[in-house]
Amino acid sequence: MEAKKSNKLVIILLIVTLTIVVAMAGYFGYFILYKNKQTKTSNNKVTLTEKTVQLDEFVVNLADEDVRYIKVKINLAFTDKKLETEIGEKTPQIRDIINTHLMTKKAEELNSNGMLKLKGELVSKINGLLENGKITNIYLNDIIIQ
Repeated sequence: MEAKKSNKLVIILLIVTLTIVVAMAGYFGYFILYKNKQTKTSNNKVTLTEKTVQLDEFVVNLADEDVRYIKVKINLAFTDKKLETEIGEKTPQIRDIINTHLMTKKAEELNSNGMLKLKGELVSKINGLLENGKITNIYLNDIIIQ
């Protein structure tokens, strides 16, 4: 009878030990695989820091029949470092593109959707001028339309 009790005790201890070993293996395996997956993902990411160049303020007459104008500050955003020098060298041409384009707009066109469209148009026109990269966005700040 004691042998049966001893065998049951050994079997129970063996089951408990195996359960603990399997749980620990699963725990460590999960963290090793998960950590490797995170490391691979973070190594594959390329961090692009966005730089901006602020242009002087624009005050431009709009195309309305009555006298209307827009006053706006514009920042050009880009990720290529070489572009900063080129933007500095081509600031007069960039300002001309922006001035000329703003003069074609009417005040009613410059609502929220119109501003988004304007930003896209300006990005496209300015990128046509640039040779060493492309601007990624334009930020319009301190906008006044009268």
